[in-house]
Amino acid sequence: MNIAKLCAFVAILSLVAFTQADAKVVYATGFGDATAFTGSHEIAPVGEAGDVDAITDAWNSKIANPGTGWAVVDMAVDFPDTGREGFVLWNAVDGCASSGVTGAPYDGEFVDGIIDMQMSWADDDSVGVTFRQQPGEPYVFGELWGRHHPEVWGTGYQTVYGYNETVAVQLNDIAEGCAVDGTCLNNDPANPAGRGTDLNGDGEVLGLEEDSHVCDVSSGAIDGEIDLRVLAHEILADHGFEVGGVLAIENLIGRGALPQENKHVLFGRTRVEGNNVQIWYGPVEHVNPQAIADGLAESGPNCIYMNVTTDLHSAGGSVGVWAESWGNGIIDNFIINDDPYDTLHTGDGSAVEAQDKLATQWGEIKSN
Repeated sequence: MNIAKLCAFVAILSLVAFTQADAKVVYATGFGDATAFTGSHEIAPVGEAGDVDAITDAWNSKIANPGTGWAVVDMAVDFPDTGREGFVLWNAVDGCASSGVTGAPYDGEFVDGIIDMQMSWADDDSVGVTFRQQPGEPYVFGELWGRHHPEVWGTGYQTVYGYNETVAVQLNDIAEGCAVDGTCLNNDPANPAGRGTDLNGDGEVLGLEEDSHVCDVSSGAIDGEIDLRVLAHEILADHGFEVGGVLAIENLIGRGALPQENKHVLFGRTRVEGNNVQIWYGPVEHVNPQAIADGLAESGPNCIYMNVTTDLHSAGGSVGVWAESWGNGIIDNFIINDDPYDTLHTGDGSAVEAQDKLATQWGEIKSN
């Protein structure tokens, strides 16, 4: 028997045992519903009771910007015109001053894994997730002064699920000011008076200096000149993206006209492994864990898929929800999994991959 292959076999056997024991969903919530729906099956929430007040308090306790506010609401009661049911997390405030990151009620360090959530819009702005986030230095002379200085921004990545204002999906660098509390993506947090896009159509654009920290590829921006902090992006209109039969086509000032009625649920997944970040985004009937597992969400209908290699931030950090002036926006079925191979959140993602390698290796050993 080949000794080298035998050693490899033993190593893979150990990997199987390790991944079966440790690969898991570390946080999941349906925001008061008994289970979190993943697209293929349901999983019980982890670490949360069904008490909607307790869930609201847990999320609001993680708010970084005091201007942000969340509440768990009943769709059938609070948004009856949508025709939807069940409990969800509702964004109660609007305006750029309310923008910022809310940490997930999970205190572990996220290095590799999967972050899923469902969302719907009643506003034109964007929502997303932050991951591997490390805090910057504390504000020295108060919040309004402090947030315009790079040393307080921290590090990590930001996934942007854009809609009508930023008509794109983006991967951004938090260290360059892309998730600063109290600012929208088209604000330059290092220049409180500057905005990075021509929002009023008069041809005058502010904040376009060489060191601009604007983080928005939409609204008529020129990638590579204005939006120096966007690591990767896909424009929705380039993929025939539509919601409720409405195409994501930008108008003359770069805005979309997708429906903002909270009737249409979209799914977003960010998968992280080492220096690789993959992002999926689209209506939940097309993009969901099962579609991703079946390979449909990379080439199927009405899907955005990004595959990015970046080595800027390799250390573990926190996971959060980032909202940009996202009044009346809705989040549901938020899941954090520490196993990037557990596509369906079954707890056996890496173990399945390792078992496949195990069978192959054992066959090679027997044949020799």
